[in-house]
Amino acid sequence: RVVAAMHGDAATERGGGGTVVLWADRSTRFLGTISARGGAQGGQGGFVETSGKQFLVADGRVDTRAARGPVGSWLLDPDEIVIAGGAGASNDNALGDDQILFSDGSGTFTVSEATIESATSHVILQARRSISVSGTFDHASGNPGDNGFESVACLCLPPGVAMVLVTQNLAADGAGGIDLTTSTHGNTLMLGVSGPGASIVL
Repeated sequence: RVVAAMHGDAATERGGGGTVVLWADRSTRFLGTISARGGAQGGQGGFVETSGKQFLVADGRVDTRAARGPVGSWLLDPDEIVIAGGAGASNDNALGDDQILFSDGSGTFTVSEATIESATSHVILQARRSISVSGTFDHASGNPGDNGFESVACLCLPPGVAMVLVTQNLAADGAGGIDLTTSTHGNTLMLGVSGPGASIVL
């Protein structure tokens, strides 16, 4: 259990942020703050991982910004991840302008469409068993720069943000993998980007 502040910021004015990893064989409970920022005059944001082999609680704050370089990444890898349409998923926490905040208290990590679409760090969702979607995705309400996605159900990333979805299935895990057809939209849910520099990797 970690409740303190941890810093992996660049050591110089021009340098990349460092790497901070919290990992446990059983349970990880991250309730503090982690900063892995790039240098004020140059350098990219750092890398943060909060992982629990069996159970993950990530109710802390992560900052991987870079003043004059690309933002860094935050990796979360519980057993199962659900991306829920709309806002206010059961495991969402507050989302600040400079931080992505997730929380998990049940073994299945649920994060909302709105949280991902407001991200200011690259988002890496890595689950041992499965990644799926649920509910109704309401990005069709229309936001500036939607690039043609205004009238369709879409999980749409903001400019400059990358999202990576990864599962690692073992024979003992049974069914799993990435399934993006489990929301109310079935196989019509789209993944999209709303500006330059954004990308999605499955």
